[in-house]
Amino acid sequence: MFKRSCTLLESMPKVEVAKWLAKIDTVVFGTDDVLWKGNEPVDHAVEAFNLMKMKGKRTLIVSNNTILHSSELLKKAKKLGFNVEKEEVLTSGGLVVKYLKERGIEGKVLVCGSKGLELEVQDAGFNTDIENRDPEGNNALEHAMNTIKDPEVRVVLVGQDEQMDSRKMIVACNYLLNTEILFLATGMDNFANAGEYRIPDAYCMVQAIESVNHRKPIILGKPNPQILGDLASELKPESTLVIGNSLKSDILFANLCKFQSLLIGCENGKLTKIFKIIKEKDASKMDLVPDTFLSTLSPILGFMCTKVKTDDDKKKKS
Repeated sequence: MFKRSCTLLESMPKVEVAKWLAKIDTVVFGTDDVLWKGNEPVDHAVEAFNLMKMKGKRTLIVSNNTILHSSELLKKAKKLGFNVEKEEVLTSGGLVVKYLKERGIEGKVLVCGSKGLELEVQDAGFNTDIENRDPEGNNALEHAMNTIKDPEVRVVLVGQDEQMDSRKMIVACNYLLNTEILFLATGMDNFANAGEYRIPDAYCMVQAIESVNHRKPIILGKPNPQILGDLASELKPESTLVIGNSLKSDILFANLCKFQSLLIGCENGKLTKIFKIIKEKDASKMDLVPDTFLSTLSPILGFMCTKVKTDDDKKKKS
């Protein structure tokens, strides 16, 4: 109905939006700045999420956030009031573990990321105990010269890291000089928002390592459709809606899966960028264009409560 048009839903008649939402049976939510900011839920996000579930829609949380272990992400969602179960939460950390198991990785995994991501990899039975992962030295040259590589390392995994520093990147870059070592990343987000401020995200470190080693990582998170796992075969593209705030992760993910999409939030000039792509008919970037847009989730409550006539209602009347 709205395919790649970035239709502003608040400018549409409520009943038209309600009819569109009535045809959606599965809703895939992002997390940061969509459902919550830090440790607080976004205004009306809990009500919108739970109302959709109460109305019979399948609600999923699909996140590239690897600061927390997947189990901790579930606990956080529940604590904030979201009615969600374990099988309804999918994370890039979970996809990493699945990928490593399917590849039969037997060596060590160098995790350049949070304790949550490292613990997730450890819990799956993989060894992340790397010798000399923090080389001594007072500057980058000394760190590089003092790097002693563990011969058992088979994978370099880069994810969100609240303690990102150059020493970790130097170590990762030197391991990846060996092209037999896998280069994995958990997402493509360059930064996270913190009010009026920005925090560098996982892909900043990934791009730095890319430029040094001239290697592209395998992305094991959105926009990679594999993050859905076995659920992918159960979802109908025409009736699945992705709600997120990132063009490169959420919206690209939705378009690659041929799902419908709703972009939330208008910071960082996103709308200007989107309408420029549409105006210029830039085919190479159209996968970044969402179907619809809302500044917040709040209007969803009104749309969901708007009475619409279904096909069954029309049949009964006739």
